[in-house]
Amino acid sequence: MKAKDGRGKDLLHWIFTALFFAALAPIWLVKSLPLIDLQADLTAALAWPKSLWTPPSIYLALLHVTGLVGAKLVLTANALLLPGAIVRLTERFDRSRWLCLFAFPLIWSAPMAWGAIPFLFAITLCLHSLASLDQFLVEGRSIDLVAFGLLGTLSLMLSVDPWTFWVLGSLSFCLIHLKNHRRVLSAIALIVPSVVLSLVFELSSSLELDQTMEALAKIPLNLLVSWNGNFAAKCLLGLACAWLALLWSARFSLKSSIQVEVLFVIAALLMLVVPHGPDAHQNVMPLVALIGVLLPRGSIAGRRALWPAVVTVISLIYAPTLSRHWHIFDKKLTALEHTLHSVPSGASVLTVVSAKENDPLVHLDAYVRQRRHDLGSVIGVEGFDSERRFDQFDYILTYGELRRHSVFGPDDAPSFPVVSETADLRLYRVVKHGD
Repeated sequence: MKAKDGRGKDLLHWIFTALFFAALAPIWLVKSLPLIDLQADLTAALAWPKSLWTPPSIYLALLHVTGLVGAKLVLTANALLLPGAIVRLTERFDRSRWLCLFAFPLIWSAPMAWGAIPFLFAITLCLHSLASLDQFLVEGRSIDLVAFGLLGTLSLMLSVDPWTFWVLGSLSFCLIHLKNHRRVLSAIALIVPSVVLSLVFELSSSLELDQTMEALAKIPLNLLVSWNGNFAAKCLLGLACAWLALLWSARFSLKSSIQVEVLFVIAALLMLVVPHGPDAHQNVMPLVALIGVLLPRGSIAGRRALWPAVVTVISLIYAPTLSRHWHIFDKKLTALEHTLHSVPSGASVLTVVSAKENDPLVHLDAYVRQRRHDLGSVIGVEGFDSERRFDQFDYILTYGELRRHSVFGPDDAPSFPVVSETADLRLYRVVKHGD
C-alpha cells in the first residue's frame, strides 16, 4: 500500500475523497449543529464590530454576515484542509501519506462539541503554515514565505493557543535551518507583525490558569465527540491501536529529519503550560494528537497496511453515526420553535435551564434570542432562584425541569399558568397584578 506508486496514489485519492464526503454528513445532513457555544457565538456575531479587537474577530465577522451557514462552511473547509495539512507534512518530513487518514476522525475532536470552531480551524492553518515555512527554508520560494506569514497571522485572528504553537514551531524550524540565515531572517520578519498584534489582543483580555493534572486526567475524553453510550470510546481505542502498531513497527534513522518530533514536544509542553482559559489544556490535546499522527516512520506496506484500513473503516462509520445522533438535537429545536409561537412579539422572556454543561441547550437564552431576533428582552439563568422576582417578565421558559419537582407547583397555577409543554420544555405565562 505504497502511496508513491501509481496504484497506491490512486487508491489513497479515492479513499481520501470518500472520507471527506463522509465527514460532511454531520455538517450538512442536520438542520442545526448541537455545539455548546455555537449559538452564543451567533448571538455575539450580531454585535460583531464591538469585538473587533479580540479573537476570533474574523470568525464572528463571517457569522455576522452568513449566520449558521458560515459555521458550516468553516467546518467543511476544515474537513478538507486538515487532512490536507497532514498530507503536506508527510511529504515534507518523509512520512507515508497514508497517515493522513488518521486526521479524518480527529476532525471531530471533543473541542468541536463545545463549538470551538475557530480554535480547530486555527490549528489547521498553523499546520499548513509550518509546511510552507519548511518548504521555503529548503527551496527558497517566495510564495511559500507569503503563505507562511499570511496563514500564521490569520490563525491568531481565530485563536491564540494554536498561534502560540505556530510561533514556537516556526522558531524551531528556523534553528534547524539556521545555515540558511537569510531565509531564516525573512521568516522571523513575518513572525514579528503577528507578535505585535497578539500584544494588542492581550491588552484586552486576562489570562487564567487551569489545574494541569485534572486536565491531563481528561485527555482520553478530548479527542472525539461523544454521546450516550461507548461507541466513540471504541472508535478511539481502535485508532490508538492502529497508531501504536505503526509506531512500534517503524524504523528510525539518525539521518532522518527531526522536525516532527520537535513539533510533538512543543505541542505537549504547550498543553501543560498554556494559560488561555480554563479548558485550554483539553483543547490543545487534538493538536498533540495530530502531530503525533506523523511520528510513525517508514512506508506502509505488507502487514502495516492493515492499520490504515482499520482507520478508514472507523472514519467511514463514525461521522455518519455522529450525524444520526445530531438529528435528535434538530427535534429539540423544532419543539423550541413551536413553543415560541405562543410568545407574542416584544414580550420579555426568562429562560431557566437545569441541564448538564455539555448539553447544547445550556445556552437556551441564546437560541431564544436568535429565533425571536431580539437581544434585549431575553434573560437566561441556570437553575431556579427562589429570590428572583418573576413578575418582571412576561413569560418563563424552562428546560430540563423535573416534572415531579417543577419550578411552579399547582398552587402557583393562577399566577404562572402553563402555556405550552413538551418533553424537555415548559412555557409559563406570568400573570401580573391587575391582569
